[in-house]
Amino acid sequence: MTYMSLGARGPKSMIDRTEIELIRILHFENHLSIRQIARMLKRSRNTIERWLKNPEPAPKKLSSNRVFLENHRSEIEDLFLECELNCLPLQRAIKEKFGEVIPIRMLERFCKKYRKEWKLLTRLGFSLHLWYNSTMMTEANSLDGRKLSLSAQKALRQRVIEAYKKGIKRTQIAKTFGMSRQWVWKVLRAFEKHGEEAAIAGHSRGPKPETCDKMRRLSRQEEAKLMAWIIDSCPSQLKFPWAVWTRKAVRDLIRREFGKEIAIRTISA
Repeated sequence: MTYMSLGARGPKSMIDRTEIELIRILHFENHLSIRQIARMLKRSRNTIERWLKNPEPAPKKLSSNRVFLENHRSEIEDLFLECELNCLPLQRAIKEKFGEVIPIRMLERFCKKYRKEWKLLTRLGFSLHLWYNSTMMTEANSLDGRKLSLSAQKALRQRVIEAYKKGIKRTQIAKTFGMSRQWVWKVLRAFEKHGEEAAIAGHSRGPKPETCDKMRRLSRQEEAKLMAWIIDSCPSQLKFPWAVWTRKAVRDLIRREFGKEIAIRTISA
């Protein structure tokens, strides 16, 4: 989340950990009053007083119904598909299978993501069915596959492979499913080289863990120590002339404790 700078005008965002530490330093070490801190940071006095009394945010409590949905997420998704993306039959199915009564509004919010994904895939499949029967295909809306869940991505790859088996050209498959030709060729190349199961499963993105370890400037143990110092201590407690942690302060801490020089632009704010 991007936080607004201190003293900026306009609607304020949620208070962050750095600002909480600053509030406590200004009050307990610099002996400023709550009114003075509120004017300086453009926060209400109630907000300042609340964070002085309790510096740790209260954990968000989930209702028992929400906990149940989170613990049975994959099963709920399967039931949602069996109920044809309808939450009323889903509510009855959950009651019959688990003995739980979930409010319909909570189910609507919980299944909103699945409905959006699977409605799009259903529409794509329906367009493909029309093409088989009338040799006419309709272009689907542009689809960013990276934003779909893993199950939706697998279903999309499976539909592409099924269309290819039926003799449809790759370019026409790309137009039907709203994907790039490069993506379709990549899926079908994996299908021809490694088989259908491997092509549907796909592969994980990003560099390999061994490559990441070689590129590290700090070891995992050094990173853990650094995080502990930043979370548990203020710069002044470690004999630095700053009240809050900045990128420059973190860079100087790394230089002093580990003897390593790291560019300031590579340190997160």
